[in-house]
Amino acid sequence: PPASSQPATVCSPGQADGLGDSAWCLGFGRVSSDVNPPVFQPRPGLPVAVRWGVEGWFRAVILECTDTAVFVKYVDYGTSDWVEDSMMIKEMPAEWGALAALAIPLQLSVEAVETDLDILTSLMMECLWTCEEDMWVRFDRMEEGGRLEGHLVNQVTGDLLYKGLLREGVIEIKKSLF
Repeated sequence: PPASSQPATVCSPGQADGLGDSAWCLGFGRVSSDVNPPVFQPRPGLPVAVRWGVEGWFRAVILECTDTAVFVKYVDYGTSDWVEDSMMIKEMPAEWGALAALAIPLQLSVEAVETDLDILTSLMMECLWTCEEDMWVRFDRMEEGGRLEGHLVNQVTGDLLYKGLLREGVIEIKKSLF
């Protein structure tokens, strides 16, 4: 994956611990694979999870193998890279390689007014988790590198899901450069 990507994730590495060897958590191409063994006999076509620095584990397929490295293609990004450390490559169930991306990284087009980030995060999460309507993502613009910026909206009305936080002055809409 490109170094600038910040994929969303459903769980962080380690959250799958204790759930058994088949425990996997998936975000946008990102998996938690701390419980699976490394791949010691890589072969082309093998679906794997590859550790990318501190970003986490990402879905990939092995394309080529040498005595010292493995060439992988990242399923969700389309990019390829050589991986030299076998401890950074773990087997992944084949059915996970066939899944479409389950999330889209989205930078919300809002700015914090509330200075306490713990309070802001709690209010935003409460707002999103208590939403009973179906939500859509509205993209306002695409930034360099394909990063999307926009809002989470009610599928039927198109209203921002966090419009109450706007009214209360906790957040405000970012001023667009366009």
